[in-house]
Amino acid sequence: MGRKTLRQWREMQAITQQELANRLGVHVQYVSAIECGRRRPGMTVALRIRDMTGGDVSLDDLVAPRRSAA
Repeated sequence: MGRKTLRQWREMQAITQQELANRLGVHVQYVSAIECGRRRPGMTVALRIRDMTGGDVSLDDLVAPRRSAA
């Protein structure tokens, strides 16, 4: 399987943001913010996501600094 965004992975698993949040031990708004690009997860949550997705969601994509559009 190729790399996916967290949202793509979650939708392929047919789970809700609330279910994902419960599995990760975080609030559903935090999952929403990660999926929308408003937040970057901390390393602990990023590692949980990587492990949960079997590496389909890359740590690089979760925690890498955003590139400016300049």
